[in-house]
Amino acid sequence: MSIPNPINAASPHRSAIVKASAGVGKTYLLVTRLIRLLLLDVKPDAILAITFTRKAAAEMQSRLYERLYSLATASESALSKELDNIGVDNTPAIHSKARGLYEHMMRNERQIKTCTFHAFCQDILRKFPLESDVPPGFELLDDEPSYIAAAWDALYEEVTLAPESPVAQALEQLYDHVNGLANTQSALGSFINQRSDWWAYTAGEEDPVQYATDKLLQELNIDLDASPYLDFFTADTKEDIVSISTLLSKHDTKTNLGYVDKLQMLTNSIAFDGILSEKDLEFWMDLLFSVLYKTNGDIRFDKPVNARAKKMSPEGEDKFLELCTSLCRKINTAKETAKKQHNYYLNAAWYVAGEALLKHFQQIKLQQRLLDFTDLEWRTFALLNHSENANWVQYKLDQRIEHLLVDEFQDTNPTQWRLLLPLMQEFVTDTDRLRSVFLVGDEKQSIYSFRRADPKLFTTASEWLQSHLQAEAFPMDKSRRSASPIMHLLNSIFQSDQFKNTLPGFHPHSTFLESTAGAVEMLPLVEPAENNDEAIIFRNSIITPLPQEDDCYYREGQQIAEKIQYLLNEETIEHNGKRQNISYKDIMILIRSRKHLSSYETALREADIPYISNNKGTLFECQEIQDLIALLEVLYTPYNNLSLATVLRSPIFNCSNEDLSHLSVITKSVESHCWFDVLVDENHQSHWSSALQHAAKCLKQWHQNIGILPIHDLLDSIYHQADIFSQYHTSVPSHFRNRVKSNLTQFLSLALDIDSGRYPSLGRFIAKLHSLMQNDASPDEVAEGNDDGAVKILTIHASKGLEAPVVFLADAADKNREKSKSYSTLVDWPEEERKPTHFLLCPRKDKQVNLVSQLLQEQARKELVENANLLYVALTRARQFLFISGCGKGEINKLGWYGTIHQHWPADNLTQKLPETTAITNDNNAPLSNTENVTSFNFFSYQESQDQETSENKTDDIEDDKAQQRGTVIHRAIELLSKNTTDEQSAIKEQLCAEFRLDISSDYFLQLFNEACNTVNHQAFSNWFDNTKFDQAYNEMSVQVKYRNGLKHGIIDRLVVNDNTVTIIDYKTHPVKNKKELHVIADAYQSQMQLYINAVKKLWPGANVKTIILFTHPLYCVELFKA
Repeated sequence: MSIPNPINAASPHRSAIVKASAGVGKTYLLVTRLIRLLLLDVKPDAILAITFTRKAAAEMQSRLYERLYSLATASESALSKELDNIGVDNTPAIHSKARGLYEHMMRNERQIKTCTFHAFCQDILRKFPLESDVPPGFELLDDEPSYIAAAWDALYEEVTLAPESPVAQALEQLYDHVNGLANTQSALGSFINQRSDWWAYTAGEEDPVQYATDKLLQELNIDLDASPYLDFFTADTKEDIVSISTLLSKHDTKTNLGYVDKLQMLTNSIAFDGILSEKDLEFWMDLLFSVLYKTNGDIRFDKPVNARAKKMSPEGEDKFLELCTSLCRKINTAKETAKKQHNYYLNAAWYVAGEALLKHFQQIKLQQRLLDFTDLEWRTFALLNHSENANWVQYKLDQRIEHLLVDEFQDTNPTQWRLLLPLMQEFVTDTDRLRSVFLVGDEKQSIYSFRRADPKLFTTASEWLQSHLQAEAFPMDKSRRSASPIMHLLNSIFQSDQFKNTLPGFHPHSTFLESTAGAVEMLPLVEPAENNDEAIIFRNSIITPLPQEDDCYYREGQQIAEKIQYLLNEETIEHNGKRQNISYKDIMILIRSRKHLSSYETALREADIPYISNNKGTLFECQEIQDLIALLEVLYTPYNNLSLATVLRSPIFNCSNEDLSHLSVITKSVESHCWFDVLVDENHQSHWSSALQHAAKCLKQWHQNIGILPIHDLLDSIYHQADIFSQYHTSVPSHFRNRVKSNLTQFLSLALDIDSGRYPSLGRFIAKLHSLMQNDASPDEVAEGNDDGAVKILTIHASKGLEAPVVFLADAADKNREKSKSYSTLVDWPEEERKPTHFLLCPRKDKQVNLVSQLLQEQARKELVENANLLYVALTRARQFLFISGCGKGEINKLGWYGTIHQHWPADNLTQKLPETTAITNDNNAPLSNTENVTSFNFFSYQESQDQETSENKTDDIEDDKAQQRGTVIHRAIELLSKNTTDEQSAIKEQLCAEFRLDISSDYFLQLFNEACNTVNHQAFSNWFDNTKFDQAYNEMSVQVKYRNGLKHGIIDRLVVNDNTVTIIDYKTHPVKNKKELHVIADAYQSQMQLYINAVKKLWPGANVKTIILFTHPLYCVELFKA
């Protein structure tokens, strides 16, 4: 059977389903279809392209315009070749149209709609707010955990005020059935998370809770009035148990006598008196069950035993087994009925309490005109399927959308599929216009079940399109990404018997990169250290730390780091037909979860390997952020001595332990309890060290500003006055600096990001921070480093859609341990059904009925498939080098993916060498593709701006700490000296020493301070520092200017305005005296100074702008751009 040419899928005259494996070029094909639609004169706004992330939507748009630009500027021969490649006829008319598409799209006000599912839903709801019953002008919720917490508060208030209400009784019943508050919150939290499925399950029902309970009662097929345990514990049952006990006592082994004691305890109890409740009788049933059943659930006495028969006699043995078998049948019947009743009452209470909690959650959002992503999907689904206006809305949309393209369809959830279906159904009935649907997906790459994604929907949608729109399927399994060794390993694993049932749709993969070098290697398995059963010793916990435990994941990280260093020194990769050295940015480390992320990060840091790693929800756990939160708490509640101590000892003020002890002593001596009041009291300033004096001055001023400045402005002033970036830069190890700086910037932005910055007071902002922490909603840490020169550490889920020349799959020996499903939601929504068929709360294991067991088995099957998909995605991220690493020991078939890969390792060596004729190039400084479309933000603070080349041709990115400190101190000293205040030099010296932790009497400090004084007082520089010779002057002036398609930020050291002349002065502290060398250094800053000129001309239009590079050491200046 011949495989259709994938390029034919781009034809706009047919609907198509593209089953695209990893790295085969599906985005190219999708963009090709867009181009062919435009060449067919389809209106851009009649095309809707949907994907699942904003990044993917932006990339689709970017790729389209790149291709259109290429068509517009290509030579005739290149244009003809490209049109041939995409399956378009080469005619003069088509050539002319292809060249004009770029301009046509740039001038067209109505563009192709490339968006996410949520953006598509949001657009529909904004256009039809009344029909969809949403608040007009609604906003999107960005802090769901806080609103769920508010819903819990409202629920507690409701049941407290009405303790006899059905909701209160249901909540109490649920509490009893799940054994405690934590499980109750978990069960109802699961209900909230699956609310979209609940709405679908009860759609169209007047009373959702009654419908769900009635349906469950019917499925369980039980009599709620039955008393299974009361009916079991009868006189006849007692007689049987006595007989079993008597016979068993004859075989008087120690174990059997223990069973006899339990049976006699039961027969002597009141269990048979008919006065106990079902719940009380459950204890006696469990006691009997423990005698007649093994712990694995098998019947204990189900076969003859010769030794027992000798003691009982053969007749007694037969009677014993008959009694046990009969009694076990009765037990099974009673327990099954009791389980069904438990499941019914558990779910009935869950439905009532869950619906009540959900109503509070929805009501709180409605009051503030907010919708979340789940609301967007569900409201759109309901609008297009169930509302009275569904047909009219579908008609209006149908007039706008003629061609629908959906990427990554395997990640679609049932709600999304059902909201798309009405749109596609309109395509079937409309035969007057050219209409088409284009789906791209791959079931093997479906890894987002936690977002309700169902890969089987891709099959369902494909079959629907083939049946109703005669769509054609186009398989794509030939990679344009990965080298042969990687494809060879992939085929060896997924064509094995182990995966034939898990991934039945897997077809052998090939690659266009047959000649590209590549290798796959399994690194040695890192085994955990043996546990040393040493004697417990007592230790002084203050002076003796806990013994260091072995961290095998840290040792695995060391092994990876060592391999990275080897690759950088010894191996090369191919890029655009050339061989080049491997750099850090070419390497990606993949992990299944963040559980051991810190161990890998530590190993990389200690090896001085830069990395990018997004830590989810851990921003508030970082020490520098805790310092800032403590600072805000001190300003709002000055009596918080513990927070003040944290702030004083932090790099913000760098006070010593002796300073804190002294402050404590003075506070006690004046009979006060508040350190803050004593610290800022002017009567005590003479008692303090320079560090404490600086802290007192700053804290007093900031405290006065909390009722005046908005929170963002307050934080901004704190950052500036305390020079936060510089303080932390000099206080943390070099390998932490990028991360700390990024986190500090992220915290500053929170003042604007959280609820759009609508905080009138510091107290409310602090309360919001604590709310985020309590609800586990802390923002993520910002990625460390920059994207160009760092190893990337990603979870496999986060790596979807990415690739790298070198990939390490770490922690591959981790076993995929089954998680408990107790008190989680079980949803069964078959692909062919319009709504879920089951919506249940899973009880604990010993209470699960057959219905629940069947649903759990199906869920386990899906998890097995997703685990295989996850491995497929991980392996296919690699272009040339793939390394498998793991920690563990034991049998190879029990070592997770590491064992799986080892078992299916191909017989031949998975290595393909580079051809010897290829030249080696170091392309590390080559421009990245698409840089013109990337918005770049650069931040310069004191320590970064001085003595550091910022021109585009900078050659030295790293300065030693001494040089940085030198420049920072001189900059700050000139700033203070040039203000011409009444402060004496002694006060300025003390301030500088406090800020930079320097000895005021040291030769080093005096040298730096004198250099700053000489600069400010130098006669040749008087026009810039003598305030009688200019109109106005600004120090450390922050500017930003457009640069390419982004913004560049910078800080002008000093700007002097006199009449119509504006002078930009940039200090350089290079200790150089050779004038020729000084001019060479100054010339390197022309690019930076030109950006400053552009910014200044926007502020002073028409002014004469001069630029001066002022060298403080030789007291020499160079004017750039001299007329």
